[in-house]
Amino acid sequence: MVGQTHVVQTLQNAIANDRLSHAYIFSGPRGTGKTSMARVLAKALNCRKGKSIQPCNECDLCLGITEGNAMDVLEIDAASNRGIDEIRQLRERVNFAPAEGAYKVYIIDEVHMLTTEAFNALLKTLEEPPAHVVFILATTESQRIPETILSRCQRLDFARLDAGNIKGRLAFIATEESMTVDDKVLSVIARQAEGGMRDAISLLDQLYSFAGQNITMNDFVTLVGTTETEALFTIADSIFNRDTAQCVNMIQKIVQEGKNIPQVTKDLLSHFRFLIFSKLGAEATIDLPDEHIQQLREQSGRFSLETLKTVISVLSKTDSQMRWYPDARLLLEIALIELTTAAKVENVKATVTAPVRVTATKPPVASEIKRVTPPPPTPAPAPAPAPVAPPPPSTPAPVIPVPSAELPTDSPLALVDIKHKWPNVLSSLKTKPATYTLLCDGEPVSFEKGLLTIGFKFSFHKEKLKNPENEALVVSALKEIFGEDMRLDSTIEAETRPKGSPSAPENDFNEKVVDLFGGKWV
Repeated sequence: MVGQTHVVQTLQNAIANDRLSHAYIFSGPRGTGKTSMARVLAKALNCRKGKSIQPCNECDLCLGITEGNAMDVLEIDAASNRGIDEIRQLRERVNFAPAEGAYKVYIIDEVHMLTTEAFNALLKTLEEPPAHVVFILATTESQRIPETILSRCQRLDFARLDAGNIKGRLAFIATEESMTVDDKVLSVIARQAEGGMRDAISLLDQLYSFAGQNITMNDFVTLVGTTETEALFTIADSIFNRDTAQCVNMIQKIVQEGKNIPQVTKDLLSHFRFLIFSKLGAEATIDLPDEHIQQLREQSGRFSLETLKTVISVLSKTDSQMRWYPDARLLLEIALIELTTAAKVENVKATVTAPVRVTATKPPVASEIKRVTPPPPTPAPAPAPAPVAPPPPSTPAPVIPVPSAELPTDSPLALVDIKHKWPNVLSSLKTKPATYTLLCDGEPVSFEKGLLTIGFKFSFHKEKLKNPENEALVVSALKEIFGEDMRLDSTIEAETRPKGSPSAPENDFNEKVVDLFGGKWV
């Protein structure tokens, strides 16, 4: 086992001193060796040479555990077998003696996925298990395991592996497989794995399938799309120099080289993170070659700490938005433009958002302009003024309400926005049962120039909505939810569909597309 010295030492001492617990919880991030450690422990308990901290890994029992066909070692995936029936079957089998080895070992992976009923069924067995049974519960989310289970198990926390341990193990694997791997590639893989050995080994295996026995940095860049170090330093210099053109040109070059824009954003985040560490003198935490650290030291000296923090905030916001917005390149370009065109980078708010539709607005009509009566002129002072009462203060004339016929006809809202928040409109009307029930039978079918049309199945509902009281309540609710006045109309659903168009049941998919994009039948 690599990088989990505290766990190894604890289990070795438990075996050597015959202080083995009847149940363990192996908790930690994915890919850190929890299930592998459980199998090694099962070998140590069942090896033909006897219970030992160093199983032979050669006898039939050790090999059977490695291959996954040992009769006394049962691995259960709690994500697929999470119900009470599966746990009841387990409880029935627990009392049977081991078939081959000294212990029956139950490895339950992702145990937090069990239902509450299943945990309750497992509880009694964990509390008083037979002497020949050891439970190992592996999880990535220990906080989801009931306290009653946690209190009956010995918990061992697996830590993320540092890049040095991962790199050393990858080098060992490469040697064993007769592979020649560039040392720089091993370093980059170790960083990309983010503490997970399994992810690192998977990436190395992918590179082996792509490039064969000899793996170079060019192979890694081609396959994964990681941004080269020189490009990262260039973009950072462009931000410092407020050189917007160079930033945009670098993104263009990176795209032409086939790089993945979300990965470029993550690489930039990592680069500025290293710059902050270098700025703070925490270079011991940076697992990079000495010449790279020297470059970071020189570049970080030109930035202030506030600037580095602001850049990371903006890029983090951009990175989180890329999973929802289809044009990742545009988001990154906007973020870099924001950073390079501000008077001071520290003044940039980390709120770069996806581009939104801008709708032109009409100039306000005359009735929308507040008319204010100008104050009367102050009289000129007389040589011997007599006491004169001051003029009454002027007050603005009341705002003339805008009649519904003169409502603004342009709105940034679209039908899809109204449909998305339609449940909120209904909820706001629950205190008015008659209007609420009426509106539940309808739905928005069109929205143009401030006019919202609600479609109903029956003419009775259409006529009811025209009742002044109902209409006023609905308009008020719409104003509360969307912040703008609307005019209302109602129609029968069949009237909204052109002649010959398919009905909703026959063409449900097309209806969903129309709703999603705020379109209409033409």
